[in-house]
Amino acid sequence: MQGGDKKISKTIIFYGSTLAFLVGISLASCDGVFSQMSAQLVFALVLACLVSFTFFSNNKFRIALYVALFLFLGIWRFVLSIPQIDATTLAFYNGERHQISAVINSDIVRVKNRQSFVVNAKIIDEGGDVSGQIMVYAQAFPEFDYGDELSLSCELKAPEPFNGFDYGRYLAKDNIYSICYYPEIKRIGFAKANYFMAKIYAMRHRFAAVIDKGLNEPESGVARATILGEGKIIDSDLQKSFSNSGLSHIIAISGMHITVIAAMIYFILFKLGLGRNQVFYTSIVLLFLFIIMAGSLSSAMRSGIMAMLAMLAIKLGRTNNFTRIILFTAVLQLACNPRMLRDDIGFQLSFVSILGIVYIYPLFEMMLTKIKLTNIFHIRDIVSVTLAAQIATSGIIVYNFHTVSVLGIFANILVIWTSGFILIFLIIAMFLGLLIGHYEQYLFFPVKIIIDYMYFVSKLIAAIPYSHIDVQMNFFGASAYYLTVVVVASYFEIRRKAKNLIKA
Repeated sequence: MQGGDKKISKTIIFYGSTLAFLVGISLASCDGVFSQMSAQLVFALVLACLVSFTFFSNNKFRIALYVALFLFLGIWRFVLSIPQIDATTLAFYNGERHQISAVINSDIVRVKNRQSFVVNAKIIDEGGDVSGQIMVYAQAFPEFDYGDELSLSCELKAPEPFNGFDYGRYLAKDNIYSICYYPEIKRIGFAKANYFMAKIYAMRHRFAAVIDKGLNEPESGVARATILGEGKIIDSDLQKSFSNSGLSHIIAISGMHITVIAAMIYFILFKLGLGRNQVFYTSIVLLFLFIIMAGSLSSAMRSGIMAMLAMLAIKLGRTNNFTRIILFTAVLQLACNPRMLRDDIGFQLSFVSILGIVYIYPLFEMMLTKIKLTNIFHIRDIVSVTLAAQIATSGIIVYNFHTVSVLGIFANILVIWTSGFILIFLIIAMFLGLLIGHYEQYLFFPVKIIIDYMYFVSKLIAAIPYSHIDVQMNFFGASAYYLTVVVVASYFEIRRKAKNLIKA
């Protein structure tokens, strides 16, 4: 059989297509020629690749066509996500004051003396069908809820950057191009949005209320951020303390949180006597509901998809290939929303951190084992994971926030062991609080102790001179940093594999 007649390896097809799709979105994300290509032109290139398959049987040509096809599909998907701002689009009227009919289509974020939410809106004082989404910042009272129908009168504004943060791009990933600050507002109807989401948000508010009864600030804010994804309600000074000490990930929903929750679900369902298939499908549903309740944060979504795929691999009895799961998860999320790759820092951090743990952690584990660092209380594991995650995320953190925690590894050694406990105690206290009530302060006492300890460590580390340093880094600097990390990690990985072959 000739080489051209052989079937192309499924592995080559998978890696070639997924990586090409991600590169296509990356190229289109940059403000340049690819982002300005018309959707019709890119679609024509996609069709050309598909048609070309009928003319080539040689493997090399077919592999090249696979890569080109998914590269153009990535570009096409991003181009399709760019809106056409015209007279029928609400953002076209930014800078003008209008009367607007709106329905709240997000959960409500209440911080101190204000509340914010997203609305599906229509301008009712303009001819034609003018619609879009608006981010609304309103006074704390009267309080509004998901699904409320509102009448607004306000001046529409385009989102503007602040403190070096491109707020416009951040909102654009969710198709929001207008902001309404403290409008004249009136509720004119109720329950006009999705019934299922209304129930999820109602349950989220009930859990939040139970937490607030059991804990005072700042503990309640940290607890709600840890289990409900409400990071915006944490006091700014407390956020800064956790950031400067390298502990921000402790109070953000991440893979660690999803893993603990998935393990708890599995344990409880098995104890209830459910079969393996019932446990699997029930766990998938409960994880999905938790991710929605947590605000569908990119880190939670990434971790949830990976957990579901891992459970599926276990169910099917197949070896769990982390690289394929990571790539498939990235493609799945970016196919739904390609704007996240460039504009969602949480998405970026969640993926590079898991890549660091998968590929850099083993190198540190090997080096620390050689120098005989003790693993009592899992110290070596914690140091290895922390160093791997810090190296993986530092480029993005410095590029966006211009700071790096020097003593983060010591803070993590002192605190990371509490993560599983705080989640377990939180979940137990929340459900018991819903069931029996009136004893919330006693139920949440273990949570309070842990959060106070975390806060003490963060303040202690952040107060040490030079515990964090300010560093400026541009896009090219960040790119050079990650290229260096990849080259160095690849070099040591190749050396490690070569030594293992020699020993074998």
